[in-house]
Amino acid sequence: MRRASGFSLAEVLLATLFLCIALFGYLALHQRLIYSNWKIEQRQAPREEARSALVQRLAQARRGEATGLEPVQGVAHGLWRVRAFTTWTETVKGRSEPVEKSVHMDTFVGVRRPGW
Repeated sequence: MRRASGFSLAEVLLATLFLCIALFGYLALHQRLIYSNWKIEQRQAPREEARSALVQRLAQARRGEATGLEPVQGVAHGLWRVRAFTTWTETVKGRSEPVEKSVHMDTFVGVRRPGW
């Protein structure tokens, strides 16, 4: 007698188990990617706001109109620090209350002062 061709029930169940594990792993990865993308989008607006404030302050410093610039100690005269700072609140996974976050942006500009 010949043996019937095909798969046994145990082989089919084992293959189904492996496919389910792979599918659930893919779904968990996809959910994590969606959450990470949402967090990046949530942080993008405050960073753009800080970047535009920094560019504006840098332009003012180059024109000599900026006030509150900090001189950088230990380097040549005329190098000043320009800062921009923005805070925002963000919801964190697993917490009920929002958390305050902030972004700092610094750059340096050489400002020529009259009378040098």
